[in-house]
Amino acid sequence: MAPPTAALRHLWLAVSYQERMGEVAPGKMQAALRAEILADRTFDAPGKDFDAIVPKAVVETRDRLMAYRVDQMPPPLADVALLVDAICMRHGFTNRADAWASIGISGRTGSEYLGRQSGKVTWPIWFTLRSEALGCSPD
Repeated sequence: MAPPTAALRHLWLAVSYQERMGEVAPGKMQAALRAEILADRTFDAPGKDFDAIVPKAVVETRDRLMAYRVDQMPPPLADVALLVDAICMRHGFTNRADAWASIGISGRTGSEYLGRQSGKVTWPIWFTLRSEALGCSPD
């Protein structure tokens, strides 16, 4: 099952955020960047076929994220971060701690999953992240 258009929008916003986050200092500046991207109406495409304007790379990223299976755990750190950022975009969060909390994982533990404990991301964590970020589950 493919994610709905809204989920693809959130993923596109997260990809855009990750492409630009190196331009700003961590902390409040990254939170401001998230807020700026969320406010950008370019991603809304009023009156346009949203699926027609989404970059092919975003669709391919979505397909790659949806293709992961149990035997491929742990997933790459970059993919975990992308899903966390997509959750931020979906809910309007300006920090990753809130995204982790939305799936029942403390911000501190989530931060560890994006750092020294990245190899500890299991299928249930990945599946929950992916479902929350993309609003769907595999077929």
